[in-house]
Amino acid sequence: MNVAYLVFPSVKRDKYPAMICLQGHSLGAHISIGKATSRYERHLMKGDRDFAIQAARNGCVALAIEQRCFGERQEKLQKGFPML
Repeated sequence: MNVAYLVFPSVKRDKYPAMICLQGHSLGAHISIGKATSRYERHLMKGDRDFAIQAARNGCVALAIEQRCFGERQEKLQKGFPML
């Protein structure tokens, strides 16, 4: 399971500005790094949701974090909580 992706600009420097990328209500951090796994996800990226890649293209190091309950960290039932 990937819990985060670290994306670097292609231009080498000693220091980079950094950006933390939280995917919001998309299907996971893989969208933020431009890695669609379906036609629907490719459609989602057209809405500028691959912003970790965009940040790297603009000279920032980008950390795309897979948040709890999204993408690879999605849970069907959270432990300790009864189903409603």
